[in-house]
Amino acid sequence: MGKCNCRRPPVLRVKGTGVTEMDSNAALNELRDAILAAYPGYTATQLVTSVWLVNSLSAIQQDQDLLGETRDTPYLRTEDFALTNNEFIVVYGLNHVRSGKATYANVNVYGNTPVEGGTGEKELAGVASINSVQDFAGTASDYIPGHARVDDFYAYRIAWNNPAEDPHCLVIPPPAGRLKLQILFLAFRIYIEPGRAIGTASEELLFDRAILFRPK
Repeated sequence: MGKCNCRRPPVLRVKGTGVTEMDSNAALNELRDAILAAYPGYTATQLVTSVWLVNSLSAIQQDQDLLGETRDTPYLRTEDFALTNNEFIVVYGLNHVRSGKATYANVNVYGNTPVEGGTGEKELAGVASINSVQDFAGTASDYIPGHARVDDFYAYRIAWNNPAEDPHCLVIPPPAGRLKLQILFLAFRIYIEPGRAIGTASEELLFDRAILFRPK
């Protein structure tokens, strides 16, 4: 019997420090309540955020496609939603850079509409985004001005249009080509815990959140 030329898999860097963001949960709920109160003429639906992509070894064992996932970030996402011209999303959360759990974070709008032809495939394409470097700072003050921790959070509207020219509104580009954008979701990435050379453990994070507002 010949020798096996197999190599041992690399040792994985360990995610997690044991330090969580849970001490910010009460303040995050205050931001949520202020956002809900800001739009009395709308019906609000709070979207569920959950882990989107599992870790690589789990995926290999379950024969899952991780879309090029790496271990430099957890991958979170909201549930799917549809959005008309008269509706909008408010995405909000803790700025994970300020909390010390990330070096960079972003929010991404994805199209997730089934492709025509009954193949079961979906368009799955990121079409717009905001990030912790350029966009988060000062945005929570739209809802909780004067709060002692206002700078630790962000809040941003997402819509198809921005007639009021709100500086804190991300406009989704119109559908084009095979991208119908009839079904959407938001994806969150929280990159590299400082000093760790590895992404943050998802269980140590306060998940980013989103609320869908529809006119009553």
